[in-house]
Amino acid sequence: MRLLEGGLSAFARSRAYPVHAAWLIMKFVNHFLYWWILWGARGGNVKWNFPMFLLTALPAVVLYLQSALLVSSSPRSVSSWRDHYYSIARPFFGLNVVYLLLTLSIPWASEGYVPPPATLVVMAIAVGAWITAMVSQKPGIHVAVAAYAMLLNVLTVALLAFTPPPD
Repeated sequence: MRLLEGGLSAFARSRAYPVHAAWLIMKFVNHFLYWWILWGARGGNVKWNFPMFLLTALPAVVLYLQSALLVSSSPRSVSSWRDHYYSIARPFFGLNVVYLLLTLSIPWASEGYVPPPATLVVMAIAVGAWITAMVSQKPGIHVAVAAYAMLLNVLTVALLAFTPPPD
């Protein structure tokens, strides 16, 4: 809800920052992707216990925290979304690393699944990109990191949308 509420203010033409707007869109999509993935865990081989439930619920908490950072508690009072974006970059990208590691650990913890090496390389590059964005204030780096993340989001949606469920 916070993304919807604050997102409208962040897209106001006079104050919008394209990199920030891209992350708003990606995190909005990430909410749906995560819940879609959770829908697939409702049956199957998952051995549910409290630690497994906690591990599975934590990415949703991280997404909420990222949403709260992106739109602030009073979005109408933000005079520059560019300045706001760079002021929250460290915790936002730190949470991106946490989110990625959590989402990779859930299939491993629940089913012993380890992604193929190519996927691990792509994810390692993502972690490197998020860490770079944490420590850099250079707009060019943030544009490149957002573009890479957008590509990953598009590929993830395509894979989830068009991959048939296992028998």
